[in-house]
Amino acid sequence: IWGNIPTISVGIDTTILEMKYVVKVLLSLYKSKGLRFKDLKKTVDREDTLSSRIKELEELNLIESTVIREKRRKFFAYSLTSKGQSLGKLLHEIEAL
Repeated sequence: IWGNIPTISVGIDTTILEMKYVVKVLLSLYKSKGLRFKDLKKTVDREDTLSSRIKELEELNLIESTVIREKRRKFFAYSLTSKGQSLGKLLHEIEAL
């Protein structure tokens, strides 16, 4: 059964995928092509957990942040890097099975 499945190497320690909400965050970003922090909060129960996951995923070069300025406010938008896109695509394909 597994013989025909192509392998994709994204160069990360896959144990990150076992951490709570990592897969949800990656899939949300993959499907949306980018989200603000407040939008990502909808996928995670706790704001501090989301902050930790974002930091860890940024350190692994799977997501990147962009500062958006609107009027007098600034906020961060998050999107997948090319490495994150590769992993997001794989997770999306697995989700569809």
